[in-house]
Amino acid sequence: MSATLAERLAPSPLVLLRSSLFAAAEHRGEPMRNTVLVTSKHFSATYSGPRLSQQHAVIWQALILEHRSRCGQDSASPLRIRQTDLLRAIGRTDTSTPARRWLWDKLRDLQQAIVELSSPKHRYSGQLVGEVLKDEQSGAFEIHLPSKLAVLLSDELAFIDLDRKLNFGRNQLACWMHDFISTQHNTKYFPFAVKELHALSGSPLALRQFRPRLRKALALLQAGSDPLLLSARINAADQLVFSKSQTKVLMKHEVAAPIIEAKYRHLDRIEEALERRGRVAL
Repeated sequence: MSATLAERLAPSPLVLLRSSLFAAAEHRGEPMRNTVLVTSKHFSATYSGPRLSQQHAVIWQALILEHRSRCGQDSASPLRIRQTDLLRAIGRTDTSTPARRWLWDKLRDLQQAIVELSSPKHRYSGQLVGEVLKDEQSGAFEIHLPSKLAVLLSDELAFIDLDRKLNFGRNQLACWMHDFISTQHNTKYFPFAVKELHALSGSPLALRQFRPRLRKALALLQAGSDPLLLSARINAADQLVFSKSQTKVLMKHEVAAPIIEAKYRHLDRIEEALERRGRVAL
């Protein structure tokens, strides 16, 4: 049985969602070789393989959800699922031969995707998807996820509402922003420069073309009965200022929490100073 609506929260490593691994683009191009996606004092991500898009991200997140639903915590067991069920799990109603061929090609891309992730707790190098066996008569898949993926999915995660994300269709930037915003704090918000979002998302657009696409994506994230964004605007400094609904993030390690809290305390001091200046001016 597939995961229920309430269970369709796909655990995904923060370091991947805050990078251009699953880019806001559908373009193909030369494979990437040892490309640094994220680097900081405590986290890093390097990638080699085909250029991936949010379509790959949705498939990968659905595989994780379906594996957990069907196999529980047994990370060694392969996911056995019909092609039609997997296509439906990613919101596809078309289960024709071209759709199945498209799905096979995306799984092949994920097999060739090699990521190296470093955090204060672990260093991981491996595929996003392991062996894939397809029964040509029944149309069933047997998909092996990397055996050590369970370690990556135990900490430093955002739980992505896959059904809400699927509502954005093929709007790559809306999908990327959905995952990126989902990784952010639920009560403390700090602005992101549009230029920074442009770089992080991996968008191939020029910055002047990216900005209106970003506004359209933000409108989508504020729409619907369960919007991720409660408010969003681009301010005079060309920064995204927003507030968001609650999302689930798991951060157990001892390094990140003090760093994040220090950042928020610094921002609070800036806000207090601006308020004092405003009162003086009045």
